[in-house]
Amino acid sequence: MTTPEDAPELVKPALDARSHGRRLARSTAVFSLATGLSRVLGLVREMVSAYYFGVTGLINAFTVAFQIPNLVRALLADAALSGAFVPVFNEMLERGEKQRAWRVASTLFWLMLLGLGAITAIFILLAPLLLRPFGNPGGDFDLAVGLARVLFPIVVLLGLSGIVVGILNTYEHFAAPALAPVAWNLVIILGLVLRVPRIESEGAELYLYAGVVVAGTLVQLLLPVPWLRRLDGRLTVALDWRDPAVRRVFALMLPVTLTIGLINVNLVVDTLFASRLLDPELAPASINAAFRLYMLPQGMFAVAVAAVLFPTLSRLVARGDEPGFGRALDAGIRQIAFLLVPAGLVSIVLAEPIVRLVYQRGEFTAADTTVVAQCLQAFSDELDPYIGRARQPRAERGPGRGLLQLRHLGDSARDVGGEPGRDRNPARADAAPGRLRRLPLDGYCGSADRGCGSRLGRLGARRLVRARRVARTRAGCADRVARRGVGGRRTRVPWSSQSAPSSGAGRAATVASPARRRRTRALRP
Repeated sequence: MTTPEDAPELVKPALDARSHGRRLARSTAVFSLATGLSRVLGLVREMVSAYYFGVTGLINAFTVAFQIPNLVRALLADAALSGAFVPVFNEMLERGEKQRAWRVASTLFWLMLLGLGAITAIFILLAPLLLRPFGNPGGDFDLAVGLARVLFPIVVLLGLSGIVVGILNTYEHFAAPALAPVAWNLVIILGLVLRVPRIESEGAELYLYAGVVVAGTLVQLLLPVPWLRRLDGRLTVALDWRDPAVRRVFALMLPVTLTIGLINVNLVVDTLFASRLLDPELAPASINAAFRLYMLPQGMFAVAVAAVLFPTLSRLVARGDEPGFGRALDAGIRQIAFLLVPAGLVSIVLAEPIVRLVYQRGEFTAADTTVVAQCLQAFSDELDPYIGRARQPRAERGPGRGLLQLRHLGDSARDVGGEPGRDRNPARADAAPGRLRRLPLDGYCGSADRGCGSRLGRLGARRLVRARRVARTRAGCADRVARRGVGGRRTRVPWSSQSAPSSGAGRAATVASPARRRRTRALRP
């Protein structure tokens, strides 16, 4: 029986939950607005780049040169490091070990500075070997090597930024980390607009582009520092690498890296095949331009929700509150699903108008619009798998830890060989489209469908997996309709669609097949 004296104790958790919910909603709103501003400016940055450079010629050397440092950044720094660091740092703060938590943060800061600095120096020396598999991007291999050497320092800067952002997110300071990419985009836009018109050589213009990217990354690192100084701890000189918490951070980086970094691995592989087997003076930059548009809704919605939700999930795991973890996770997944599925459909059906509106001006021609639009259609079929970003097993004891990442890796390796029944000899021209079409990470959806329903059923996610299957079938049908010409005649699917991740034409034929439709109907409630 509940006595009046017990009532306040029962009401307090409910009030705390409502207060935390309101705070989470406010943080999500602030982060979403800042992220939205960053994405809009990122779009402006791409528009400025397309205006000055287009997608034909030497800009392909820049595109390829940026891939390797960007991949290393995704695998070892930035969000991967922050995602592994936050659960450990949060858990120590929850246990009242504030001094140790800051010592671990300081150790990781200096280890990243030394380790990534050494990796950067090695990669600068080995740049010609790293870029050799890409052939002759943009028709100027030496330019690509020089640009890569200029761009490699971003790996160190973003590694340090990952620690700073992780600390601020743990203390639920989301505004400064979200505004840092805004500054990055502004630096690049201003650098291009103010300096490129004064330079006559296109090679020199691209070196300027690489330089302002590095300068913007430095600003991105320094901008959150004033907020960091206001916290109740300080980063100091420390190298306590024997601390078990430091080793746990590096152990956690493996599954986080596999989840966050695979999309960048995918893009590098796409660029490699496009540069070697297709047109090295058009294909890499065309795929990259489509990829930027494809990432826009994912970055605005999925990343915003996941970044704000992640510290809460880590805290709930540290407390052992599995029911609360499940409720928070389910709410985040539903928010992302509500936003991304319509975005994918719009990108498929309106690909060409979108590309024309965003890019077609200056050096970017109508012919370029057609190529990039076909790439965007092929990309957009994979928008809804980013629902899985909100359920990344980044919390150390979270359900399904490592399952998604290992499945994605296996599916990616399986798809490298090409589609069943096709000649896998790369010397044959007719083998290339099959190799490229299913090469990218088709497993983002398939592995979640196959593996996550049972592991996440107790978290209320089984019905979401079922809903995703239905939504993907509908998206595939829309894709198939979008690819039909006037009068019901199917249009020819050129190399641009074959080489972009998970070709929309190939996936539409799969998800719209009679067997798939029967399976989907059976899953409906």
